[in-house]
Amino acid sequence: MSFRRLMLSAAGAMMIASTVASTSAQAVTYYTFSTGDFTPGSNSVLTSQNGVNFTLTAQNGNFSLQTVGGVTGVGVAVGSVQGEIDGNEAIGVAPSIPLYLTSFTVAFLYPNGVYGDNGNESAFIETSPGNGITLQTTGATTATVTSGSVVNLSPGNNGPAGGGEWLVSGLGVLTNGVFFPSWQLR
Repeated sequence: MSFRRLMLSAAGAMMIASTVASTSAQAVTYYTFSTGDFTPGSNSVLTSQNGVNFTLTAQNGNFSLQTVGGVTGVGVAVGSVQGEIDGNEAIGVAPSIPLYLTSFTVAFLYPNGVYGDNGNESAFIETSPGNGITLQTTGATTATVTSGSVVNLSPGNNGPAGGGEWLVSGLGVLTNGVFFPSWQLR
């Protein structure tokens, strides 16, 4: 019996620089995405690793890279902030087979007042239609997540190390991952 697991790292509000894992009873195969897998200016990339195809899409814009506080991320090149995901933008990761999302990272996600943000920023990853995981900042190094656990990798502040990067782990199924922003006050 075999099954597959996906670890997706999406840093940048939101960047997808990621790791995807396929698991069988005896071995784990990791699939890795980095900023180099996203062609700035394009809105779709097809890549294949170890027999699994992945379609990476920038919805309502094109891929754009950004570096803040030493953290480089992939976002969308339109909206209020180039190289982030905001408004009706999204970055999608669609594997050719169902996979389990086990972890991901998100960067450029800040609490109220940082870089002029109004309210604590949050991000949503849709794991299946209508279902997903919400990550919301509560401070420069603290956040909440609706599933799994969260660890701060780079503080969410205005300083030189302020990449606002978060690791979320311990998660469930991903059939067609799409990262959506959710800039809401809660």
